[in-house]
Amino acid sequence: MLDKFKQFVVSAKLAPSDQAWYPKRLEQFAAFTAQNTAEPLDCSRKNVEAFLRHLKQAGRPTWQRLQTLEAIQQYAVHLLANNDPELADMQQKLIELKRREGRECSPLATSVDDTELDPTLLYAQDVKSGSWTRANSSWMLDLH
Repeated sequence: MLDKFKQFVVSAKLAPSDQAWYPKRLEQFAAFTAQNTAEPLDCSRKNVEAFLRHLKQAGRPTWQRLQTLEAIQQYAVHLLANNDPELADMQQKLIELKRREGRECSPLATSVDDTELDPTLLYAQDVKSGSWTRANSSWMLDLH
């Protein structure tokens, strides 16, 4: 199923960083929950909460946990035809937490391991066309 998700991510109009990181986030989720990526993953609230809690305890910033949840949601909706409202509630809570936290570092913030950039700070999606463009500094200021 992970291969099908990778195909979906490539065909969807997602930000380039999401195309790169969504499959990796889903692989991490599957490994944490000891699930076989060839089979449909159990994206229950219990599993997702446990994984997000693990990421928080590991020091992962809110934006990474939010990206992880969004990857799991995309997988659940598009491959399992399961749009769990509890996951949407979790997403809203993480969005609010991210807003409250603000950004403590520069707009080009890296993760704990200095390999990832916050995709929401780099690209903006045109609602009409669905295309992604590099964000300018005035758009970045709107995220604070």
